[in-house]
Amino acid sequence: MPTSLTARKFPAAQLKSAQENQIWQIYGGLMRVGRHQDNDLVLAERWVSQRHAEILCRELPQDEGTQYCYFLRDFSRFGTLVRQAGQWQKVHHQEIGLAPGNQLKFGSAHGQTLEFSVES
Repeated sequence: MPTSLTARKFPAAQLKSAQENQIWQIYGGLMRVGRHQDNDLVLAERWVSQRHAEILCRELPQDEGTQYCYFLRDFSRFGTLVRQAGQWQKVHHQEIGLAPGNQLKFGSAHGQTLEFSVES
């Protein structure tokens, strides 16, 4: 019988805002981001969609056991900017892998910069 998403033990992760010195924990391997109040992280910026994106963790089977990886899935109108290896990349209606230290801007280059991290 498959284990539910909330019953699994995912590595603790978070988004941190450099501008406001705030931290949002990602609980149970899933965080919903958007302007609507039902999201886990509510961003009241006009370029952020009501249901903008999700950050989710998945189990990936490996030869040595199980590895957990986080992904960003964008559902938005304007996309999400992700900084990887020193370059900003626009993600729009796509899913990409996230690594600790990746920076995110939801909806616009003018939005606040959030940094993704995973606790070891």
